[in-house]
Amino acid sequence: MTTIFVSALCSDRGRALLAKKTNGAWELPTTLLGDGESTEDALRRLLADMLGVELKQEEFLDTFYEQTGGGPPAVRNVYLVRDWLGTPQLVGHDAYVEGRWLTPTEWSEVELDEAQRVILRSGLCAQPALPGAMITVVTGPAASGKTTVAARLCHRLERAAHIEVDLLRDMVIAGYASPNPGDEHDPIAALEQTRLATANAISLARNFSLAGYEVAIDAVIETSEGLDELLAGFAGLAPVSVITLMPDSLTLQSRDAVRDPDLRLGQRCLELRRIYETNGEQRGLRLDSSHMSVSETVTWILANRDRARVL
Repeated sequence: MTTIFVSALCSDRGRALLAKKTNGAWELPTTLLGDGESTEDALRRLLADMLGVELKQEEFLDTFYEQTGGGPPAVRNVYLVRDWLGTPQLVGHDAYVEGRWLTPTEWSEVELDEAQRVILRSGLCAQPALPGAMITVVTGPAASGKTTVAARLCHRLERAAHIEVDLLRDMVIAGYASPNPGDEHDPIAALEQTRLATANAISLARNFSLAGYEVAIDAVIETSEGLDELLAGFAGLAPVSVITLMPDSLTLQSRDAVRDPDLRLGQRCLELRRIYETNGEQRGLRLDSSHMSVSETVTWILANRDRARVL
């Protein structure tokens, strides 16, 4: 027998209301469709009984089919709700223990399966249509192939611009501070110049995106805070995907060894890889490109950009 769910995607200022189940997973507030009940009536019941609000306006988003352990797929009817009377508060409900309003950049903070992410992207990221062309962030440790892959990606697109954040840092001539710990540098100036390069990358990407050019940004982004800073500049602008290239250590060393001498970083490449492994960042998709050519890596990115979307 097919199980039919009704879910409410309550949207407010780019945020969605999510509910935490007793097993720790998060989802849209959801109820089973009752016998003889219409999906619209189930939605009204869900909002009244679970969230304590009265529905004023809803929009049917889509029907999603989800596998349930080998049995027949469950059917989830999702409504986008932007207008209600009252203040939604998820309290006193046996199925859920907590409710929280989250923006797309905060989805990584909770346990959220891919089916729920697809629904959220459909409701929040595609409506209304974003004005800019797609932005793809290619990150990873030094020598992972970011710059080569980002450039080749642009060649595979109809209209695209490549922004290399390292080049923006190198525009500082007098007073340049290396970001590498092994070099002589002023750490405060290095951090300031990293943030300035990020701000300039955001400005360039916004200009290209709004002009209809897709953008590939390549950068070493060591922390979640650094990614937050970059993504904040694109909220409401364009779809944004994040791809992290993570070849294995031996591949990283061999790729570093064949770079121009001025670009080789030696052990710093491995140190950066360890940082990526332990920084807790889970947004977007990670790719072990150890045994992939540049062309194969770009083909994979093009096939998976939607899955890697974070905005």
